[in-house]
Amino acid sequence: MTLFDIEQIENTLSINLPEELKEKYTSNILDGIEEFPEIMGYFMLNADEIIKMNQRLRKKGLWKKPFPEYLLVIGRDEGREYYIADLRESPLRVFRVMNNKTWAYDPEDLSKNTVLPPPHEGIGSYIESMPLFHLHLHREARLRKELGVPEPEISGDDMNKMLEQRANGTFREEDWPQIYDEIYYKAREKS
Repeated sequence: MTLFDIEQIENTLSINLPEELKEKYTSNILDGIEEFPEIMGYFMLNADEIIKMNQRLRKKGLWKKPFPEYLLVIGRDEGREYYIADLRESPLRVFRVMNNKTWAYDPEDLSKNTVLPPPHEGIGSYIESMPLFHLHLHREARLRKELGVPEPEISGDDMNKMLEQRANGTFREEDWPQIYDEIYYKAREKS
């Protein structure tokens, strides 16, 4: 994304993007992600997409509740859930908003919202634990297939626990040897 794109987002949506977000938009941190189109939406890098999505939510609201201008959709996952940054916070807090209408959405007091995993504290935490994490997982799956090695199994509860640890900064790969094995590290070396 260019500085012109950032100005276009700010001018069209009448917002001031925090420097930490501008820095990530203009960095090359997600180079190579285009090889897996299904995860490109985790951190949207197309100014027109960002503008259109946020304009639509501002106009229509989110589950019949207002979508205020201080919130910004920065990504969507494969399940079409939204990742929203609260522009009033420094560092940015990034929330996952589920598409099944079970999220207790309160635009006036985001601390009341119940969501798993908990909010990411800072855009760097979000990028590390969502788009980059999924990029590594997709590359690992490709390598496992090439080598004929089965995928590791993990329960939904363990996956939620791991995502919660990633969001709150307590995650350690060595605590999850069933996932972070030799194949995982080989795939990551290729990233």
